[in-house]
Order: sequence, then structure tokens, then C-alpha cells
Amino acid sequence: MSHLIVESLDIRSTGKDTLIELTFSNKQDSPYYLEKRFVFQKEDMGISGFQVLKKGKKALYLGMTEKRRPAKFPDDYIEIGPGEQIVSNAYLNRYFELAPGEEYAITYQILNANPKTSDLDEIAFKTLQITIGNK
Repeated sequence: MSHLIVESLDIRSTGKDTLIELTFSNKQDSPYYLEKRFVFQKEDMGISGFQVLKKGKKALYLGMTEKRRPAKFPDDYIEIGPGEQIVSNAYLNRYFELAPGEEYAITYQILNANPKTSDLDEIAFKTLQITIGNK
């Protein structure tokens, strides 16, 4: 069981941009190592972990699809200290085709390979509904 949780997932849609903000919290007494691709701090890393559905069907993915090499420690990980939080932002509309006025169901779920324990941790947040173009 992972002690890293998604504390909050906030989605704001105004005009053409739909901003996702994730807050990760480390609830354990030791550092947690999260793959950088799940924190999407670099544009070239894409946006991993999101499922976007419109009327039960997957929204068209606009991002690059490529085979990824396995993550290497420590270069491909970000350390989250005990009791610490990190906030990560991305524009969802840069990766998915989102139509103004349409409603979408957005889910975040990842499997993170912990390099220190060799555990595969599932990290997820409940599904949120949003209408694009509205606050």
C-alpha cells in the first residue's frame, strides 16, 4: 500500500484552457520517490495517469505516444520528504481534444515503481466531472 496520496485534484476550465492541479502528499516517515513523468513538470514528458471520457468514450489523445524506457534512479524520480506535499500542474487541453460546453469524466490513476522498496504502488483519485469552458 502506498503512503503517497493524491491529496487533491482540481480542474479549472476557462475559455480554451483546462488546467489540472494535483497535490501529492507523503504520509509516511521516510522519503517517497515518484517517477517524474507522473508529476509532468516538463512538457516533453507528456501527461501520464489521466483517463478522460466523454459520454463513456475516451477523448482523443493529442500528445505523443512513444515507448518509454524503464525509469532510472535517481535521475527519473522526484523525492517527496516525510510529511511534504508537491503540487503539479498541466494543461489538459494540450493532451486531449476537449470541446467547449461538453461534459467530461476525468480520472487519475498511476502505478509507481518505488526504487527503494521495489514495490509497485497504485496512486489514484476519484473521478471528477467537468464541463469545458465553464468554471
